[in-house]
Amino acid sequence: MGKGGRQVVPAPPLAAGRPSSRPGSAVSRPGSATASRPGTKDLRHRAAARRAKDPTSDKERLRAKFIEQVKSYIGVPYAERYHKEGDALHGQPLYLDCCGLFRQVLRDMREDFGFDVGPWNQCYLYATLPTKLSFKDVKPGDLLFVQGRYTRGRERRQKGDIVHVEMFLGEDLGSGPESTLASRDHWGCVSIQDSFKYVSPWYEITALHWRSLDDWLEGRCDPVALPDCFAGHDPYGETAQRVGKKSVFDECADDVDDEAIAAAAAKLKV
Repeated sequence: MGKGGRQVVPAPPLAAGRPSSRPGSAVSRPGSATASRPGTKDLRHRAAARRAKDPTSDKERLRAKFIEQVKSYIGVPYAERYHKEGDALHGQPLYLDCCGLFRQVLRDMREDFGFDVGPWNQCYLYATLPTKLSFKDVKPGDLLFVQGRYTRGRERRQKGDIVHVEMFLGEDLGSGPESTLASRDHWGCVSIQDSFKYVSPWYEITALHWRSLDDWLEGRCDPVALPDCFAGHDPYGETAQRVGKKSVFDECADDVDDEAIAAAAAKLKV
């Protein structure tokens, strides 16, 4: 058992068909950049027709598939920059930080959801899931967004101060009633956490926001919570998408993706 109630899971060999984040990879998987991709408009129409046949059953099936797809990435390390050459987690073919984990799953399942998720970080994911929940109403698969202020390594605030995201598992699918699944440990891997209550070495947690997965399950991916920040996003294939390289929501941006963080990481051990 690691710090913060986490269960540390060693990184397994890369599974066949799992996408790679390293240059030169040619792995093909549904939803990956190298796979043959149907147009987004076509996907949306197909998904809408499927949902119309039995909306309730379709949501249950899709929620279960989403959970299993997230779980399939258990053992994938957070980021290479936290490991030196020779470390077991250095030079791995895939790395997923907190938001990268869920972006990857949405890309894997684009034909199921019927939309293309944007390239931005956890603030964007938060903006696309507007349905609020209290903890007593949370179901496995719903997401937890952590709001906080950085205290180490980063000065620039995130939009809405959303710094992290996890998926709720609960007692039936996890390790206890407060269990989640996340890429939380910068030196570790995607893993099951005993509790969503933790202390971060990077930021002070100021609020927790539970959000229903239902908006995605029903085919909606609109950044309604922060619409002005993502005006160029087009999840349904209707317009061209433009993302500035210097944007805080660039595809490479994660919850602490900053040179200052990397420098702090070299000095901090947790």
